[in-house]
Amino acid sequence: IPAGNRVLVEIYVNATYAVSVNESEISNPTFDADSTGWSSTITGSGTTAAFDSATGNPAGAIYADVAGGWTTGYEGTVYWNTTFYYGGPVPDSVTLSFDRYVSAYNAYTTNQYTIYLKAPDGTVYTIYPTTAYTAVDTAWVSVKNYAVNASYLSVPGNYTLSIYVEISSARRASTRVYFDNIYLNVTAKSQVAMGYDYSGTPSYVVMPQVKSHKIYGYVYYSDGVTPVNGATVNITDNRTGALISVVANATGYYEYDISWLGYIGGDEIYVTAYDSATGGKGSGATVVDDTVAGQQVDITLSAAPVPELSVYMLLVVFVFLIFLRRR
Repeated sequence: IPAGNRVLVEIYVNATYAVSVNESEISNPTFDADSTGWSSTITGSGTTAAFDSATGNPAGAIYADVAGGWTTGYEGTVYWNTTFYYGGPVPDSVTLSFDRYVSAYNAYTTNQYTIYLKAPDGTVYTIYPTTAYTAVDTAWVSVKNYAVNASYLSVPGNYTLSIYVEISSARRASTRVYFDNIYLNVTAKSQVAMGYDYSGTPSYVVMPQVKSHKIYGYVYYSDGVTPVNGATVNITDNRTGALISVVANATGYYEYDISWLGYIGGDEIYVTAYDSATGGKGSGATVVDDTVAGQQVDITLSAAPVPELSVYMLLVVFVFLIFLRRR
């Protein structure tokens, strides 16, 4: 480079972030005040399940209990269930953590527990193996970051986490097992948030953790009825400028969880659609209502424009017509 010449260097930064969802989707994992968000299903004589405000790690936990009869032991089962929505991509990793405490133990038949995850399609996965409890615990037993197959959370939808307890007690005695601090820790794939260019002072971006919120809908041809297969749909958060592109399926349907765009309630979301086969375009918009799980934005494409004849093409046609006339 000749002396005295200046060189302009432009630096482009793609800001990426990895979102770690630490039970933001699962209701009330610590049971500090009550068991809101969880429900129990019980079978067997003498079997109960409830929230105990005095016992926990710290105080507040759910339990399964069975009291033996006067002349014979009893056995039963308890399901503790909670449902949550996961709308992200297949996670990088998933781990399970929980605390367990056996406060009373008087075996009659089987005493064990298993933890399951039910997917939106109804498939049930074992995420913590069947484990027997065989004595009173002198302290809380903690399971931390037990690895779960990340592919179990492969599609957006409602999942159910279940603790299945098989419990029994000898006659005139009881068995009780507590659970507390139940977390399903999800680390989602790193996402490109947005791009920046700067000179001088670098810029930094902090992407807040937000709950799932779907933008979804259908893309139609100009008749408003026929779905567009393969339309390119761009979803933009007008506040941040973050944009993502998805492709409509054979029914014209598209969806995307805009938590990966770092939205906040009240953001205007602008949606455009384009059909490369016909050149048709369309757009729509909505304002984020974060009190609901998602919002529908349907798009009807305009009719493909009719190509205009250029001056050059008109001249060619004119010359051709004169030629025909002279013949």
